[in-house]
Amino acid sequence: MNTTDRQSGTEHGIARTASTHPRGRFEADRAQSPTIAVVLLIGMVVTAAGLTVTLGATAIDGTTQTTELDRAEHAMTLFDARTAMVGLGETGGQSVTLGRASGGAYDASADTGRIRIVHTNYSGTHTEELYNRSLGEVTYTNGDTEIAYQGGGVWRHTDGGTTMVSPPEFHYRDATLTLPVIRVTSGDASGGPSRAFVTRDSETLRVYPNQSAEYEEVSRPYHNPVQNGTVSVEVQSTYYRGWADYFRERTTGRVTVDHSAQTATVVLETVGQVGDFALPSKGEGVELRGKAPGHSVNAFDVDIKQSGGSFNNMKFSFYAEQDGRMYEVLIRVDSDKGNCEKNKPDDTLTMWVLYDDPNDGKGKHAWVNDSIPIGSGPIRLECDGKDTRIVADYLSDETTLRMTDDPSLPSKTGLAWDDDTATEVSFNHSGYDGENKTHTTGGPDTETVGNLSRHYLTEMGSDYELKVYHGGGSSGTAHVDGSASSGSLFYDTSTGTRYITYLHVTENNVNVTFR
Repeated sequence: MNTTDRQSGTEHGIARTASTHPRGRFEADRAQSPTIAVVLLIGMVVTAAGLTVTLGATAIDGTTQTTELDRAEHAMTLFDARTAMVGLGETGGQSVTLGRASGGAYDASADTGRIRIVHTNYSGTHTEELYNRSLGEVTYTNGDTEIAYQGGGVWRHTDGGTTMVSPPEFHYRDATLTLPVIRVTSGDASGGPSRAFVTRDSETLRVYPNQSAEYEEVSRPYHNPVQNGTVSVEVQSTYYRGWADYFRERTTGRVTVDHSAQTATVVLETVGQVGDFALPSKGEGVELRGKAPGHSVNAFDVDIKQSGGSFNNMKFSFYAEQDGRMYEVLIRVDSDKGNCEKNKPDDTLTMWVLYDDPNDGKGKHAWVNDSIPIGSGPIRLECDGKDTRIVADYLSDETTLRMTDDPSLPSKTGLAWDDDTATEVSFNHSGYDGENKTHTTGGPDTETVGNLSRHYLTEMGSDYELKVYHGGGSSGTAHVDGSASSGSLFYDTSTGTRYITYLHVTENNVNVTFR
């Protein structure tokens, strides 16, 4: 190829230049790589620095908020203690340094939260609202967390729930509920450095017991011991879950929550009738509830007044049923012996004590004495002018009964005693009335009516109703003047944490301002 051809080829782009030669491209790329690496490195450094700043700022913000909330908890706990001193009358006023609130705000409100106390079925059918007022609160809010003072307690609340920081003014011990309701009655707010000033708003108001307040249906004053029905404490609050947890911790009462209404309720049972009572109508009774274990009945007697006619052919008993167990103590006045002015010295009364437990593998326990002197002793007829009274002390250790397999019961009694009669029973208690012994029918041993009453009333459990039965009489109708007849029943009460015997409620109002 001549020189002209080589030049022509070059001119037509046939010759390879450095840019198209493979080695030339590699060397050019290698020359550009340091520049790209530097750019990428700078980008990564900038991105990492940005993430570090962002995450660091978030962490700092989170740490700051946690510190603020912890500080607010301590401050609110101190506020709680100082407010209790004011509310309960130990001092007329207190100031509390709450600290800075740069990340949140303090508020006092008089209208948030409410407490309601109700005595249900206090007369068998009627219910009384004893108290219903707002609680108010003081809160520190930071983000989605609140530290709140309410009802004498401090609560920490988030969307996930409520925990108790310090307990409210709700004190339960030995079946006694002491509830000094501390109410915040003012509204104020602070978003900066804060000091709270707490002052009394009024004198302490006694709610229960209160001799000047009466139950609506029975005109009975608010007094202790609390009897009949149940007593419930209901708290409506943002912090209701925390209140419910505390109710469960302090009592074994029935605790319920209503999430839609934001309420927590604890129901405590009263211990029933303790003391003197008017004779219930036939089929009605005296309620035993919260009776302590063991031989805890200390008094059980009755005085029945005649209403016209006489007590001839009269039958009178107390009876009870509980979880299949049955108990009855029955007195019979035979025909022509119901008027003590006409009775002979050797006339007698008959008494039975009956018990049956379907789970003991035996028949009914039957005890009888058909020769009780009619005119003297702890079980007798007693003259009251022209009227006759039946007087019976069911805890007497003077009158004894023997176990029998043929009790020869009257045709009608308070309960139906159709089961076979046991021929041997054991009292397997120790430490009570010399028990832990076995009785057999036909044997020489006897038991006092007092031992039998204490034993079987214990066997019936802690909660049941002792009902009244009477029948017969000189004209086929029992002549009982219920309004003039009475009895007494005293027993030791349980200290179990589902019962209430004494209720002490006061209202204590405080004002809270910030400066």
